[in-house]
Amino acid sequence: LGALLSLFLGAGLYLYLKKDFSVKKLALVATIGIALLLAFSLRQASTKTHHTPGFSFEKRLTYWQDSLAIIKSRPLTGVGPGNFDISLSRYAHNSYLQMWAEMGILGLISFLWLISIVFKGLLQNIRSANYQRETIPLATACFIFLAHNCMDFTLFLPEINILWWIALGLLYCHVNPIRKDEFLQDSISNGVNQN
Repeated sequence: LGALLSLFLGAGLYLYLKKDFSVKKLALVATIGIALLLAFSLRQASTKTHHTPGFSFEKRLTYWQDSLAIIKSRPLTGVGPGNFDISLSRYAHNSYLQMWAEMGILGLISFLWLISIVFKGLLQNIRSANYQRETIPLATACFIFLAHNCMDFTLFLPEINILWWIALGLLYCHVNPIRKDEFLQDSISNGVNQN
């Protein structure tokens, strides 16, 4: 459900950034919304308690409360990367809470600062005709990943988060292009020999 919700929000962001509210694209977003509601309804009707959305939400609330207790005990420094330990789970099911619990407030702020640099460049350059075709899908993919990590822990799974880091790097390159003349000037002024 978290993935469908993130996809729904991302599709809405994509349409907003593209300023393309065609009937076809609105129908696609509506289809994702209907799929989300259908999945929620089907899971709610499950006879197995652990499959219902309410059970999942209750568990996440418990994980978040346990994470906040860890944060409260060591808000500045955290418990250290890889030392996160709560009952019944290795993960907080919220990457931001887990990051704060493990690395402290400075670690969380550093991560958010990195993201803000990329998205600040995005907002400044989003309307550039040269970059819009590549930038908007990359921005949407990054946003979906960040939204999904409010309720999951894929940021802590290297085989998944590597794709996000690649997308974020590509997005950064698109919104902050390195100009060849600036690069050469910096290289010459720093004494680097160019071939």
